[in-house]
Amino acid sequence: MLREVFRAAGAIEKVLTGFPLHSECVWPGRRTDLFVAHESIYEFFATFVKNRRVLDAGSGAGYGAAILRRRGASAVWGVDLNPRHVRYARRHFGARGIEFSIANCENLQLEPGTFDLVVSSNVMEHLENPAAFVRAAAVGLVACGEMLLAVPWIVDEASRRLNTAIEFHRSNLTPHEWSSLFAAEGWKSRVWLQTFDPTTGVPDFFESRPTRRAVADFPLVPVSLDEISRPYVLGLLFHLTRE
Repeated sequence: MLREVFRAAGAIEKVLTGFPLHSECVWPGRRTDLFVAHESIYEFFATFVKNRRVLDAGSGAGYGAAILRRRGASAVWGVDLNPRHVRYARRHFGARGIEFSIANCENLQLEPGTFDLVVSSNVMEHLENPAAFVRAAAVGLVACGEMLLAVPWIVDEASRRLNTAIEFHRSNLTPHEWSSLFAAEGWKSRVWLQTFDPTTGVPDFFESRPTRRAVADFPLVPVSLDEISRPYVLGLLFHLTRE
């Protein structure tokens, strides 16, 4: 009962801030397990951003762009398809060196050499044609530019069915399928797994009450593609560099 009360209160609070109620985009209004897990991805991205121009593709509520700018990016441009996400991001996280725009990640129109780094957290699976995004983003990168792309952990039919059942997911690929897609577009990839400490309990991504977990409780660890099937994994991250 108490859980339902917190959930209802959170929904009301979310709507009052101007954030869409029915959206898979993570709302930063409460530091829940779900939010902190997503925040940890941006904190990992932030280790690559010092003095670099960054495109945040699928920037959602905008908190991630703010993290990247605060951690040393020279400029961050966040793009998202949902006008309400962009409006919320501008209102809550707009600042010097941060810009938010409405754009389709599968049809980006970028000036060559505009960015040093492209990041995207749990957006690729929402695209009908993720290869089109990779090609479009590559146009905007400098010659030595890189991409950091977080995607769901799909390693068997059970996890694929779980993701396919999510109405927003369009491209439910395995790590090997993602790697092959990136290689076909001329990128070599390194892989990280987003994990959690089982001694602290399994994260509850449906809990609306604030969590005691911290970013450090969701570490990203480098692995090979042959090491991806292991317990206590939440997601997968690819670091792409030119072939």
